[in-house]
Amino acid sequence: MPEKTLIADLRGRVALVCLETRHLGLALNAIRRCTERFRFDEILLFTDQDWVVDGVTVVRCEPIRSAQEYSKFMLGDFHRHIRAPHFLVAQWDGFVIHPEKWREDFLAWDYIGAPWPHRDDAVGNGGFSLRSVRLHQAVSTLPQPECHPEDSFICLWNRPQLEALGMRFAPLALAREFSAETDGYEYQPFGFHRFGNFNEAYDEAGLLDFLRAAPDDILLSTEGRVLLKKSLLLGRRAVTRELMARRLAGPLRMRIDTLWIRLRYGLRRVFSR
Repeated sequence: MPEKTLIADLRGRVALVCLETRHLGLALNAIRRCTERFRFDEILLFTDQDWVVDGVTVVRCEPIRSAQEYSKFMLGDFHRHIRAPHFLVAQWDGFVIHPEKWREDFLAWDYIGAPWPHRDDAVGNGGFSLRSVRLHQAVSTLPQPECHPEDSFICLWNRPQLEALGMRFAPLALAREFSAETDGYEYQPFGFHRFGNFNEAYDEAGLLDFLRAAPDDILLSTEGRVLLKKSLLLGRRAVTRELMARRLAGPLRMRIDTLWIRLRYGLRRVFSR
């Protein structure tokens, strides 16, 4: 297979950062998606496991058992491991989907993430985000009595204090070009976040391969339910069958809910004709 065309050389300018202590294989998939068309000289994987990955610097950390522990880590001093002035945060369910949408002016800002809907101060989601090290140096000086979720701590609760220190949050229009989470996929953004939106990241065959290799807890999650509904609406039959089969092997309540979703969306298609 021919090597894909390089879009940007980000060496010395942007590090790639991923924190994952449960699903290392999925994290490496996200790293691969982010590095297919971009060159990094810093790729940092924070994990509690002993992995050796070519081209990836593995940094040991404590196990992350909850979203609250993830937030605590992201507001800590992990940035001391980063040499570049900016870093791209990826997660197993947040990575590059439209590499051609990269813009150099993304780097003019200290924080850029997917816009949150129905907010004036909408920027933004941290699951796939571009941040400056100097922002996190400033964040580490703030009191943290309540720090979850970490993106709200930075972008909502403490944005005025950070802006007073000279930090710059990307405008809404640019953030829409950068990433999407709940909505905004019509802009074909550079990246995205959330498992429920994986139809935006893969063609049907690619998503089916991902699902077949994914652990049960991913497919049985609330986001797996969202993905099932969206796949039904899109008419992705193979993906729908895989999700149905895996969820029908789950607890009784999930089996009933899965059958109800299938019936409801089937009736919706019948009556919309």
